[in-house]
Amino acid sequence: MAQANIPENENERLSALYEYDLLDRNADTVFETIIRIAADVCDVDISVIALIDRDRQFFFARNGMEPQETPRAIAFCAHAILKPESTFEIPDATKDPRFADNPLVTGEIGVRFYAAQPLTTPDGYAIGGLCLIGKEPKSLTESQRDTLSGLGKVIMSLFESRKSASSSEKKLIDAKAITETAAHKLREQQATLSAQNEHFQAALENMNQGLVMFDENQQLIVCNERYASMYYVSHDLLRPGTTLAQIVEHRIAKGIYAGRDAPAYIQERFEWGGDPQVETKIHDLSDGRTVFISRRPLQGGGWVATHEDITEQKRADKALRESEKHFRNLIEGSIQGVFIARNWELLFANQALADIFGYADPGEILDLRDVDPLIAPEERQRIWDYNNARKKGRYAPEVYESRGLKKDGSEFWVEYRVRQVDWHGSSAMQCVVLDVDNRKQAEAELLQHRDHLQELVNSATSDLKAKALELEAALAKEKELNELQRQFVSMASHEFRTPLAIIDSTAQRLKKKAGNLSSEDTLKRVDKIRSAVNRMTRLMEDTLTAARVDEGKIAVEIKSCNVGQVISDACWRLQEIAKDHVISCDICALPETIRADAGALDQVITNLLSNAVKYAPGAPDIQVTAHSEGDYVLIQVQDHGLGIDEDDLPKLFERFFRAKTSAGIAGTGIGLKLVKTLVEMHDGSISIDSRKDVGSTFTVRLPVNGPPPGKKAA
Repeated sequence: MAQANIPENENERLSALYEYDLLDRNADTVFETIIRIAADVCDVDISVIALIDRDRQFFFARNGMEPQETPRAIAFCAHAILKPESTFEIPDATKDPRFADNPLVTGEIGVRFYAAQPLTTPDGYAIGGLCLIGKEPKSLTESQRDTLSGLGKVIMSLFESRKSASSSEKKLIDAKAITETAAHKLREQQATLSAQNEHFQAALENMNQGLVMFDENQQLIVCNERYASMYYVSHDLLRPGTTLAQIVEHRIAKGIYAGRDAPAYIQERFEWGGDPQVETKIHDLSDGRTVFISRRPLQGGGWVATHEDITEQKRADKALRESEKHFRNLIEGSIQGVFIARNWELLFANQALADIFGYADPGEILDLRDVDPLIAPEERQRIWDYNNARKKGRYAPEVYESRGLKKDGSEFWVEYRVRQVDWHGSSAMQCVVLDVDNRKQAEAELLQHRDHLQELVNSATSDLKAKALELEAALAKEKELNELQRQFVSMASHEFRTPLAIIDSTAQRLKKKAGNLSSEDTLKRVDKIRSAVNRMTRLMEDTLTAARVDEGKIAVEIKSCNVGQVISDACWRLQEIAKDHVISCDICALPETIRADAGALDQVITNLLSNAVKYAPGAPDIQVTAHSEGDYVLIQVQDHGLGIDEDDLPKLFERFFRAKTSAGIAGTGIGLKLVKTLVEMHDGSISIDSRKDVGSTFTVRLPVNGPPPGKKAA
């Protein structure tokens, strides 16, 4: 396989190729149409536009070819560009020693026939070729070579147009114009291309612009229906060969021309056609319409032009300019500051805004770039959050006050009135800014006067209110004392009567049967008397302690205390009285001492044990456990008796409260309130876990080191 030589002007040729910016780009539809036409005209299987890069062959447009590129070393087109002035043709590649063993011949593509029309720039650099590949040997006819040559020129014209176009819309117009030129020439050269011409014709008729093409003799090549309808050109004048002069005369007869009069328009049109250049014009027609005309010359003479009716666009632009002018006049003359921003970037500001914030002119405001420098630092996040909420469609206030920041760094009060507006085709935020600093100062002074007046009123009535509060407190205290007295009297009349009756009846029996009782019976009756006395003593102690708590006279004396001994003594004492119960005591895990009031703790344990015995008449087992837990000791008293209803638990430690399950059992409702008070005076806590008919567990939590030094003990 013979590789093609590198052209002597390779560096210049590559530079020319790169200027077109075609490599690794997608081809426009017009190029795909041209290579399909080339394949149909020349009756081949594959057609491509190949561009020869430094090390590869890139297929800009492909018809029947799968790969996007091949190595330059095997490219047929690399040979074709060595002779830019002539068509390169290989009738049978298998018989050509340069290509017989080429992978494109021996491989899946199976090239037999190959022809390429070099694509040559105006400066003479062959950048690639319009290439045809057939899978059967053949040769082109002279007519096919001419067609291939013409299509190569059309492609280069399109490349030139693509390179020089200044906008995407202009590129589209130029490409379509050149495509129509190519279609017209192909119709003249090859009658068999009528089917392909229909595609071009359809494209022309679907254009929004009128398109017309004249040859070098100023004779019509083709025009679309849009052009004819714009100028009311009759179908008789739409035939190819109609002169520009005939069309101009027809338009003048219809009263459709531009300029001051018909002769001037004729002169302008013939000067236009005499020296075709790349140019644009705007014609204000005599019927009130405005037309934008864009023209490009054709290779070999003639030109193609598009005519676009821009009347409505011109009116809209004029209306927009007038609206903007009115808006600017209104805003610039306003005494209210106004700015417009998008994504926090300042787009517009008026002089009033500059004056409010201490800037010389709106330009100095816009130099800030964004809104932040106009907002006090502590307010920026709040206003930024408002802006984000608006963009996301969520609520944000349209009118609000904030602290503004002047150029000199001073802060002042402003009011913002915000709404969304359309600004040059996109949504933006318009903000009207009012300087309300004086108003805020006046409001502050008014509030100060109001507060001063309120102080005078408060001062005048404070003594009266104080006396009223004292009277109310005294009355409430008296009512509370009366209620306590009533409750105490009621409790005393019931609770003290019962043990006294027991003592009296037991003493009378002892007296009557003093000589007949055994020692055992005597001890039983003595124990009964002791139990009744103990009950009365406990009632008296609880009642007196509760009274001292109400009067604020109770105190605890915090010092080193052998908590284990206190618990053991209380358990032993209750066990002596409660012969029907078994009190177990597990206190091995306690520290030797804690800081507490031993007497108060004894009262707490005794109350809890007494309740456990009293409310577990049919469950003899009572467990007392105590252990350390970090800086605390936990003491638990558990019974398996009546338990407490769940809805009674929150009120259990209230004074005089008795649970529903205690109905029929003697009690005052004082003990647990007293227990809770004594525990809290040690900076401790008490909790209960209880279920009806299952039993109750009271847990006392006390700090090992006692309450903190600053905590009051009473």
